[in-house]
Amino acid sequence: MLNTDKIAKMTRASLYEEKQQRKELHTDTYFRVDYMTAHVMKVLVAVTVGFAAAAGMWFAYHMEEILTQRTPEQLVAMVQKGVLLYGAVLLVFLLISLFVYALRYRKERRGVKAYGETLKSIAREYSAEEEDDR
Repeated sequence: MLNTDKIAKMTRASLYEEKQQRKELHTDTYFRVDYMTAHVMKVLVAVTVGFAAAAGMWFAYHMEEILTQRTPEQLVAMVQKGVLLYGAVLLVFLLISLFVYALRYRKERRGVKAYGETLKSIAREYSAEEEDDR
């Protein structure tokens, strides 16, 4: 006789494995701090590369004006403003990424725990069936 509850649990576990396994099951191998640090480092590199590219394009566009009409003191002040702007942009992106990856980690851990509970429930049902068959 078919056990519809067990079939539903197995189907749910199978669908989870198909759709979410690659995305969420790797989260189970990380502590929260490690997960967030790894992803925040990616954001740090991406923001740095993007800011350097944007600053390079801005410099290339304004190169003649910068090199001919600016004094060394003005150049130092301009570099200082650029560094402050980089710090501000980096801080904003890092805070946003910390928030996003903390939420994402919590959501993925919940999914992994639910998957584990489903597997435990299926295993308990199989154990109960084996005991009943004896």
